[in-house]
Amino acid sequence: MRRTRQYTNVFFTSEGIRKSFAFFEEALLTDLHKRYLVKEFVIELGSLLLEYETEEDLFKVYIPGVTTVIYKKTFLDYEFMLYTSERSTYVGLKAQTLARMVPVFQYIDSLIPSTTLTREEALKKALPLVLVIHGHDEQWKDLVSYLYLRHGYAVKPFDLEHLRIHEIRELVKLAGRDNIIAFCHLGQGDLEGVSWVEADRNLRELLGTERVVLICPESRSIRMPAVSNEAIFFAPGRIKEVFWLVLNKVRRSLA
Repeated sequence: MRRTRQYTNVFFTSEGIRKSFAFFEEALLTDLHKRYLVKEFVIELGSLLLEYETEEDLFKVYIPGVTTVIYKKTFLDYEFMLYTSERSTYVGLKAQTLARMVPVFQYIDSLIPSTTLTREEALKKALPLVLVIHGHDEQWKDLVSYLYLRHGYAVKPFDLEHLRIHEIRELVKLAGRDNIIAFCHLGQGDLEGVSWVEADRNLRELLGTERVVLICPESRSIRMPAVSNEAIFFAPGRIKEVFWLVLNKVRRSLA
């Protein structure tokens, strides 16, 4: 039997996740069950998936309310899974009967709010919040990995083709305009498209021109938008050479 509970606007800290699973383990699992562990620990940053072997490694990079996480442990006919979306946390349990799951859910409920954050609390705690708007070039994943894994910044990537400006507006409202900087990693085709023209205008209105930075490959054919944006240029295929410039801008955004 499976049951899933949604916790709207609730994001568990690493401590909260550990305590939730520890109670599940103590209440339901025998030594026999523990021998048959199948685990899944994943961080999702847009379409970038980061898989981890241990929960310790997962929790080192997990940022509640910012990164999407999958924490799943299966033991034969028992399972504990916690995963997040943009606005909610979901806890799914599998056990032989509903009666066995009820105490676990009750315990998890008791951890709110001592080991949880609301979305607003999480976003304001993430200083700064770095947005990466990207086109088709896959090098955006290198940029996100650099800022998130190497330097520990809270990063949220957005695909330009699916960008919804109301989502950015909501982030600005919750995190604060001065706590956000946006990097737009785009190629010539992206810059000339209607999607970028509209997104560029909206981003500058929400964040200010100084907090919207273009990252483009060097090319004589690249034409900048009519309105001046800050820009970082890199040799084609060599975006990593300008990561230090990106890092400097992130750090200056906090000044």
